[in-house]
Amino acid sequence: MAKLGQIEAKIKEIEGSKNEKYGQNPVEYLTRLKDELTEFENSTEQMKQILESRKKIEEKMSQRQVEAESLEEKITQKETEFASTQYLLESFDDTARKALELEAEQRSLRDSINELAGSLAASREKQSNEQEKIAEKEKKISESKKWQEKFKKVSEVKEWLEEFFIPTISQIEKQVLLSILQNFNETYTRWYSILVEDPTKESKIDENFTPIVNQDGYDQDISFLSGGEKTSVALAYRLTLNSLMRKETESMKSNLLILDEPTDGFSKNQLAKIRELLDELKSEQIILVSHEKELETYVDNIFQISKENGISKISQA
Repeated sequence: MAKLGQIEAKIKEIEGSKNEKYGQNPVEYLTRLKDELTEFENSTEQMKQILESRKKIEEKMSQRQVEAESLEEKITQKETEFASTQYLLESFDDTARKALELEAEQRSLRDSINELAGSLAASREKQSNEQEKIAEKEKKISESKKWQEKFKKVSEVKEWLEEFFIPTISQIEKQVLLSILQNFNETYTRWYSILVEDPTKESKIDENFTPIVNQDGYDQDISFLSGGEKTSVALAYRLTLNSLMRKETESMKSNLLILDEPTDGFSKNQLAKIRELLDELKSEQIILVSHEKELETYVDNIFQISKENGISKISQA
């Protein structure tokens, strides 16, 4: 602005003194005038620039004014918020005390939470143990059910065996035994009559295949018989059983018969009957184990067994 005033003053000065100056030296005057014109144009250009700068400054000032007004509004808003906050702060004069109370309550709650967490962990462990026990019980129950099913099946089989199978087998066995009882009794009686030559005594087999000795019409207990009589009953029974088994069973059809001490307690008369008995047997091969010398005359080969110094020796006589 100050520069513009100086230029305007200079123009007025030139206009006031132009006649005077022109009259003295026109060339110099024109030259100076040209320079002044150039200076004026330069000044005019500067003035335009200054005006543009002024316009920009005024625009910036206007913008700054708007920003200032906006800032004033914000300041007013902040002052209102500050007043509200200050009011709230004033209404919480005992905030510290309440904070301490809340902290104490928080600690109490944390202790309770820790206690509850411990109880919860114990409860979970107990629950886990109970679940394991339940699983074990369920496993036992499952096994018990399996055993119950097996027991039921076994019970059914047992009931079938006891009520149907065994009675049926017993009945069949009884019928089969009754069918062979007659033959068994006849064979036993014949063997017994060969071994015992006492017309007052006889022996037979009852329905239970038990030998019965009768003398003069009275049954005698076998335990009251003499040693030779007991041996006769036993030998007759064994030979009868062997004969029938060989007759009825394929697997028992053998040509070998082994008799161990068959004449224990026999009298000489009974020993004499052994040859007749061996001929009745009609066995291809018989092995007799005996201490009786009388039997050596009834056999083809004799093997003697002796013991010396704890060692058994076999020799052929």
